Amino acid sequence: MRAACGLWVSFLVACGGDVAGDASVPLDATSSDAALVDGASVDAALVDAAPVDAGDGTGWRDEAATPVRIQEIAVEAHAGRIWVAGGFDARATVVATVRTYDPATRTWSTGPDLPAPRHHLVLVSHGGDLYALGGMQTVAFEPLDTAWVLRAGADAWAPIAPLLRDRGAAAAGSVGDVIVVVGGNETSGGLASETLIYDPARDAWSLGAPIPTPREHLAAVAVDAELYVLAGRRNSLGSARADLEIYDPVADAWRAGPELPYPRGGFDADLLEGAIYVVGGEEPMNVLRTVDRLDLATATWGPAPDTRVPHHGHGIAALDGRLYVIAGASTPAFGAIDAVESYAP
Repeated sequence: MRAACGLWVSFLVACGGDVAGDASVPLDATSSDAALVDGASVDAALVDAAPVDAGDGTGWRDEAATPVRIQEIAVEAHAGRIWVAGGFDARATVVATVRTYDPATRTWSTGPDLPAPRHHLVLVSHGGDLYALGGMQTVAFEPLDTAWVLRAGADAWAPIAPLLRDRGAAAAGSVGDVIVVVGGNETSGGLASETLIYDPARDAWSLGAPIPTPREHLAAVAVDAELYVLAGRRNSLGSARADLEIYDPVADAWRAGPELPYPRGGFDADLLEGAIYVVGGEEPMNVLRTVDRLDLATATWGPAPDTRVPHHGHGIAALDGRLYVIAGASTPAFGAIDAVESYAP
């Protein structure tokens, strides 16, 4: 999202340009990631297991690439695997595909497709179930209120109570007994301030205290009984922020935390061994490889080793002592990649 875009496609994606009902913009007619069959995009075969990579001495190593290039995805660690849902493929087609990565075997599998294509949605693991919330369906970038759950052992997603407000490019986390959704857009280009709280026991939503600094393309990390809400931007690539605000759902109150060392939007964050890691991000002319680390014991930020390739519109997930960075794009706006890498401190 940017205020002034040089390329029409960049403007379309970054600013939420209006191409009503069109979920496909052909950007890469030579892509080998998908074949067209009767006008539909068909994924390539799943890739083989990645060979063991000893790494480069920084803590980073390569993992098995995603079966197709994909960006603006939702990523979550759940049931011992890393789940990747929705997004734009290399042809900018919005997909409903769900894939899982098994770090033990370093292989990809397919999961139950979402009920409809989505990009800029959120995934949350909570109470043994996996929730897919909000998102957008077309390149018109219009947020939606849809909410689905994949119950433990189920082979299909089921609808739950819709969000109280449409929401896309938001962040969410499982905090205690509830799921909290913060920030994002509530209309195409309209920043959301209301905090959405879902109680799975009642299948009901309520409103929490509004976020002090509305922003989209932000990240959220659950720490104990609170949600750390990091950075984000305000509908342009040049408007990235460094805010850290912490939400306590029991007190229904926000407080300020230590600001990030560098503004970020279009990035992701997760918790690993007592620290929050923030990875990548998107700027008007650049995609970041940098990683910042917040030591929760001292409430201080410091640098961590850069990723091997730049990422934005990606997702990260911590599992079994490693931080996994999944796909995204390597250039501003569109530029989907299949690179997956992981880090251990």
